[in-house]
Amino acid sequence: MVNVVNHLITQDVINQADGRWTLQGGVAAVESGVPESLQQMIEQQIEWLNPADQRVLEIASVVGMEFSAAAVAAGVEAEVEGVEEQCERLVRREQFLRANGTAE
Repeated sequence: MVNVVNHLITQDVINQADGRWTLQGGVAAVESGVPESLQQMIEQQIEWLNPADQRVLEIASVVGMEFSAAAVAAGVEAEVEGVEEQCERLVRREQFLRANGTAE
């Protein structure tokens, strides 16, 4: 459900002003704004990411459900700090990643 609402927000079908949510264009806008399947919605969200974030998610998916920024950085041939920043940004936006603590 969170993904559906986030999708509708990015499509400007719903928005928030003065602490209230409003629907733009009625129910028909919601029906046309939501992809037919969850897979299509996820694919659209991935397409909206910049190529660097797409690459980080691609490598992270190969590493596994839990991964270190160092492992992903090695896969994308980038600095660990940069990958950590990308992952933190995705976590803050609640896009595909969830923080699972830190380790040294």
